[in-house]
Amino acid sequence: MIHVDDVACGGTKEWFDAVARPLRERFPFGSWEEKAGKYCGRRLEQRPDETITVSLKESVDKMQMIPIPRFRLTQLQEECTPQEIKQLRSVLGSANWVATQGRPDLSFLTSYLQGAMPKPRVEHLKLANHLVRKARQFADTLIQIRPIPVTCTKFLLFTDAAWGNTVKGGSQGAYVITVVD
Repeated sequence: MIHVDDVACGGTKEWFDAVARPLRERFPFGSWEEKAGKYCGRRLEQRPDETITVSLKESVDKMQMIPIPRFRLTQLQEECTPQEIKQLRSVLGSANWVATQGRPDLSFLTSYLQGAMPKPRVEHLKLANHLVRKARQFADTLIQIRPIPVTCTKFLLFTDAAWGNTVKGGSQGAYVITVVD
């Protein structure tokens, strides 16, 4: 995987000797970790059974609730202040990263709240705090990538869509492609 100037790779000893070792000799790497390490806000670990786990807990832990004064909770249909919008953008940026990197359970609410921009209301701040709570509730959940012999792989596609379910009445669709045995 490559993201800007960050690289995560894996393979057999033979692959390491043929590919990774020459890369390390040719290019300078700021750090090089094996079997476990951080990569772009994720914690990756390869277990003895070759399963790779991915944790997003560190990124979720950085998500901040938006302080909403009690009197604002009586003004749910009022537009947000510039400061509230700034805080909402921060939550949505973090939530979008976490959702796209391995927490699809956060995708709908993140997308829904993004649709409220550029004129969100106080009710959207309240929903953003619900989103942060939901992210934290399952922050310890790990994605497990189990080794599958290439000869046994199959691709499985999941799709879903909803009509008229966004803030502005638009529709949404999504898909996930997985590799299974």
